[in-house]
Amino acid sequence: MAENTASENDVEKVYIAIDDKIKGYQVVESIGEGAYGQVFKVSKNAKKYAMKVEPNRLDGGPASITKEIEVMMELNNRGAKFFPIFETGGREPKFHMVVMTLLGENLQVLRMKGCNPKACTPGTWSRIGIQCLFVVKQMHDCGILHHDLKPTNFVWGQSDEALTCRVFYLIDFGISRKFIRHVKGTPINQQNGFEFRTEKKKVHSLVGTPKYTSPKAHAMADLGRGDDLWSLMYMIAELVKPLPWEILEAKMLENTKLKSKLKDHFGMDGFGKIETMLHACTFNSFPNYEMIYLAFKEVFNKSGVSWLDPYDWEGKNMPSYKRWRQHAEKQRPLFAWEQPDVGSYFRKDPFTTVQNANVTGKTTKKKKHGKETTDETTVETCEEINGSVKKPQKGTELKKAVFHK
Repeated sequence: MAENTASENDVEKVYIAIDDKIKGYQVVESIGEGAYGQVFKVSKNAKKYAMKVEPNRLDGGPASITKEIEVMMELNNRGAKFFPIFETGGREPKFHMVVMTLLGENLQVLRMKGCNPKACTPGTWSRIGIQCLFVVKQMHDCGILHHDLKPTNFVWGQSDEALTCRVFYLIDFGISRKFIRHVKGTPINQQNGFEFRTEKKKVHSLVGTPKYTSPKAHAMADLGRGDDLWSLMYMIAELVKPLPWEILEAKMLENTKLKSKLKDHFGMDGFGKIETMLHACTFNSFPNYEMIYLAFKEVFNKSGVSWLDPYDWEGKNMPSYKRWRQHAEKQRPLFAWEQPDVGSYFRKDPFTTVQNANVTGKTTKKKKHGKETTDETTVETCEEINGSVKKPQKGTELKKAVFHK
């Protein structure tokens, strides 16, 4: 369930066949279908791409692809890594379309290829957790919330890419939204010319996929960075073992989710601290990404695997894995999340100087010498809960971050 949904009767009828040409791109095959439309593999000048097609709404309502294009271009322009690259897009007579990087299989499909699809080994799910956390923070550092993190939205890189073919990319930005906005009347490049957008008191519908949404999403609250991390934690928890609300719906799903504890599901105290931290996050809070990273890292270290080892659905003698390893062994560490000082990246909040559009503290009125005065108190931040981080930490940029497209 997501925002802006329209039934089949509310949209144009669109029929796209193999070998059809759309803006010079030839349709090769259909590779997916969702609530908003279809995804095709297309080709142009001997190169393959992905094309998403969304039928136009008969009532003239907005297309989710418009938002997808806006977010993808923002991520690309900001230099965020491990997201599809926007090629072209726009409105056709009966549909909207967007052409982007053709990526690999999604996490849901990959895990089903393993020996035990219902339970990944700690060495696999901890690596996935670290990698996906890194990518989500990249998006948040651009001032954008995803709103629909789930296994089908994390996909492997292009199969013909020597190094990034086994890296998870984040896709599908149809209901993503910015939480930072430009302050009217200030230069666009001014450091303090941005602010948090105003928090809504209530939203009209559940945002995201019910199975993975945060507790606050069920309360119809306006969602922040912490809520994306709730979805990430539920997604990784599902790799450990099936979620208690796996087959439930509506109120039963919500009630079961609210009663469940991350500590019990993961079987480790560190995940209980993560839950406490996430519950304390407000709309504007900078979540303690490092706490989550360290919990995954502890599991990874104890598992005895390395970043070069195969995942549960791979074999050491698989040709694709062997090719990748031959390239990867020559460049160690290969990616930023493998480096020992990556914790500094997770501590860094790029919006510490951003002025808040809302009230930043609780303002109370009291009388002093017979006159009313205001007293602004400090709001406890989610990263200060449970003694995790006593004071905000600036953090530093990674000394060396190796990225490959």
